[in-house]
Amino acid sequence: LVAEWLAFLEQGGAVKTVVHRRWTGQQREIDLYRYAEAIPLREGEGALVIHGCELTTTDESGQVRYHHAFATALPLDDRRVPEGVEAYAPT
Repeated sequence: LVAEWLAFLEQGGAVKTVVHRRWTGQQREIDLYRYAEAIPLREGEGALVIHGCELTTTDESGQVRYHHAFATALPLDDRRVPEGVEAYAPT
């Protein structure tokens, strides 16, 4: 559901993007965070509204290493997205 809403909201320019490049000790990886606020969990009035984020991690050649979508009740911004996702992402 989060990924579907991000795709829909992206058409209207409501999706923000943050890119972080990092060294793993063996290779460089690129984390691409796409996030938006006010995503309803279901259709209709009275739906709970969450904030959603999608993380795609690739190596330098563009090979996808990790992909996942997350939902949270906490507000998101360019600084909070990587910090918040880190709590969910596997190590």
